[in-house]
Amino acid sequence: MKSCKFFGIALLMAVITEVYPSVSLAQTTGNILVITTHKLSFPMDGRRSELDSLVTEWWQKVGSKVTHCVSAKVAVHYYSDDSRDWVEMIEYKSLADIEAADKEIDELEKKVWPDKAQARSFFMKIRKYYTGQHSDQIFRILPALGKQ
Repeated sequence: MKSCKFFGIALLMAVITEVYPSVSLAQTTGNILVITTHKLSFPMDGRRSELDSLVTEWWQKVGSKVTHCVSAKVAVHYYSDDSRDWVEMIEYKSLADIEAADKEIDELEKKVWPDKAQARSFFMKIRKYYTGQHSDQIFRILPALGKQ
C-alpha cells in the first residue's frame, strides 16, 4: 500500500512538472526551510512545565527578535506513543540568512545574559532536556506549489 501511495505521489509530481514546466524541482527561487528535529529527554529531576518555561523565556528574549528569518514554528507530537520529538521549522530568504541569523542569535544571547555564569546556568537547565540527538534538513520552498 505504501509503494502505491509513493507511486501516486511520484506520478502526480511528474504530471505537474510536465504540465507546468515553470514548477521545476531544481527551481532556484523560493525561500529556504530548515527543519531541525531534536530528541528530548525527560530526566527524573525535570518537569515539562520547566522545559516549557525555559524555552518560552528564550523565545521571548532571543528567538522572537531574530530579524534574518521570515517565519519560525515549533511542533511537538499531537498524538503519538513517543512524544520526545521537538521539531523546529525556520524559513529564511537565503542560505546567507541562516548564517546571519546564527550570528544574530549569539549576539542577542550575549546581550540578554551578559554574565557568563548566568548564561551557563540558564543553558545547562535547558540542555538537561535534550539528548543531543538531532537531524537537520534544508529544503527550498516551491512557491508555485504552496498555499498562503
